[in-house]
Amino acid sequence: MTDSTGYYQITDIEPGAYRVCEEMQPGWQGDHPCVEGVAILEGVITVQDFHNRRTQPPQDTGSIRGSKYNDLNGNGQRDPGEPGLADWQITLEDDDGTVIAIAITGANGNYEFGNVEPGTYNIDEIQQSGWRKTDPEVDGQPALWSIGLEPDGIVDGVDFGNIRDDSPSGQDYEEEHGDAPEPYFDFYLSVSSSVFLGSSVDGEPAMQRDPHALGDDNNDGSDDEDGVEFVTSLIPGHRRPFA
Repeated sequence: MTDSTGYYQITDIEPGAYRVCEEMQPGWQGDHPCVEGVAILEGVITVQDFHNRRTQPPQDTGSIRGSKYNDLNGNGQRDPGEPGLADWQITLEDDDGTVIAIAITGANGNYEFGNVEPGTYNIDEIQQSGWRKTDPEVDGQPALWSIGLEPDGIVDGVDFGNIRDDSPSGQDYEEEHGDAPEPYFDFYLSVSSSVFLGSSVDGEPAMQRDPHALGDDNNDGSDDEDGVEFVTSLIPGHRRPFA
């Protein structure tokens, strides 16, 4: 597989003469897709380039497109105000799981595979460190898209959502937000940095973790506010008891 600059490398080859070929993609033509008698010598780097040019797109081809977004509240769907994520790699795979094309998301998170022949494809993302996939999911587990493309078809909305994975796993945290209203009504807390509890007093950001959660913003040893302690870990989209 070539990288973003077109470079490829094949290593650990025994010395000898080989036939080197490229797999042609739709919409491209090569002068010599296969080269015979490429000599591999011990300790010598052999260079074999391939030259290609655009042709007319095959008839009946279609497009698959979507967007990559920051799922700020982790609910597995794109909500108003959730931004796109640029520079993520989205893969187009055949039924066997072989990657046949890679698209890079743009500044707004959008991507597109064009001139795709009719057929069934899997669309996935290449995961980046520090992020967790929330869309698509199946039974709470990250999933990929399986797409059937018709002749001249356009499949839109093949989206991927991720949330920052910067919280330790397998641990329960007490969440102290300060000056929550009393009495405690049955309300829904959105896990979002734009939501505040007690903003008229100290403006603590929601979900600001404090594993000790003593309700003491001033760190003077006194319980100076109505802190909120969540009994179990918070999971986006689910209710949890708090005290």
